[in-house]
Amino acid sequence: MANRLLRVPQVLIACVKFLVFLKSSAFACSCAVDSMSARELAKEMFRGNRKVAILRIINVTEIPSAYEFRGDVRVIENFKGAATLKQITTNNSEAACGVTLTPGQERLFLINETNRVSLCSNSFKSSPELISALRQLASRK
Repeated sequence: MANRLLRVPQVLIACVKFLVFLKSSAFACSCAVDSMSARELAKEMFRGNRKVAILRIINVTEIPSAYEFRGDVRVIENFKGAATLKQITTNNSEAACGVTLTPGQERLFLINETNRVSLCSNSFKSSPELISALRQLASRK
């Protein structure tokens, strides 16, 4: 009986560790931004990315050997560093932390120095407040 009582705390500890693992793995392909204001999020976007822009996807090509998609893009609104951007790349599936690229799609993208879409591009909903905060930051640069 005493042996069983000693196992209860061990089982509880194991369960807690498992739940913590599940919670932390939920952010594997995104960035934790839920509690940020639009202004804080805009600042974080500027700090962590080379290029921040609203892009229209013109054409998408799958590159099977590289497990990626390449999207030809048109810059709709440049907030940082993307004025001449013509093409972006992303992993070819959401399971590999890729971002879905659909011809005709217009959305806010975060892009690194090699024109690869940031994993954080899936982490936020574009809102008028966020776009306004990005415009304010862009006007200061």
